[in-house]
Amino acid sequence: MELRVILGSIALPPGAGPEYLSKNPRLKGLRKWSVNGHRQYLIFYLVGPDAIKILRVTHGSRDIPAILGRLP
Repeated sequence: MELRVILGSIALPPGAGPEYLSKNPRLKGLRKWSVNGHRQYLIFYLVGPDAIKILRVTHGSRDIPAILGRLP
């Protein structure tokens, strides 16, 4: 699947992905999206007033809390 199709799925509507629940306050509002046809890949992103900021794309079998805990 093409990257622009995947990102288009996130962009319309941007809040479609479920919120990623975390006790880390820096991750408040973080959403996740699994890639159609490749559900093991997850896209973590934030929705802003004018843009979507993709923070990480990773395989679902990785240590997600550790990876997201290292985000700036």
